[in-house]
Amino acid sequence: MQRPKDLFQFLSAHGWVYSWQGSGYIAYQSKLQSGLLEYKTTEVYRSDGSEKISTQVRVTPKGLTRLAREAWPH
Repeated sequence: MQRPKDLFQFLSAHGWVYSWQGSGYIAYQSKLQSGLLEYKTTEVYRSDGSEKISTQVRVTPKGLTRLAREAWPH
């Protein structure tokens, strides 16, 4: 089992994502276009009634397959 922190450090080191001014990770466009990564967008309602849009990078099943081959080549 891989900790999310370790996974995103691996993704960053291998050119899948990068960190942008403390706002979390951003996926490289090539990884999005090839279907390896995607974004999940969620509306979060704060206690004061305001809304915030939260975006997270997610690895797709196709991406997991590619990662398995890159991280543990045969």
